[in-house]
Amino acid sequence: MATIKQVFGSNTSLTVAGLATLASGGTAVSNEVNNSVDLNLAVDIEVNCACIDGTLDMYMMRSNETGDYQSTDELSNMLFIGSVTNGGTTPSKTYRVEQLPKFYQLVFVNSSGSNALTAGTINLTSANLTN
Repeated sequence: MATIKQVFGSNTSLTVAGLATLASGGTAVSNEVNNSVDLNLAVDIEVNCACIDGTLDMYMMRSNETGDYQSTDELSNMLFIGSVTNGGTTPSKTYRVEQLPKFYQLVFVNSSGSNALTAGTINLTSANLTN
């Protein structure tokens, strides 16, 4: 009988232009992640942000075709992943998203009410099954 195990890909950095200087109410969108070859089942998203005092909300835009995404103004149509909140420290928070589409982008919104972000990095670790 085959034994099915979870396997992890390497930890890779995801580029999100403007994340480190995201103003209050501002939106930053990551580069597209192409999952059409690896067909990963899940991804662990590690969010590191240096905030003066604020909240960073994270969403996922999903697509079956490369470059085919809705407007970032339509947050209600995106998958809400979670929020990172702190009070002057640099938190590291990891979220798991399952049932990944062929292509996706992450959208970050500074919902703090102030220009709170001073730095930020996003790392992805894919997860899949093998026997």
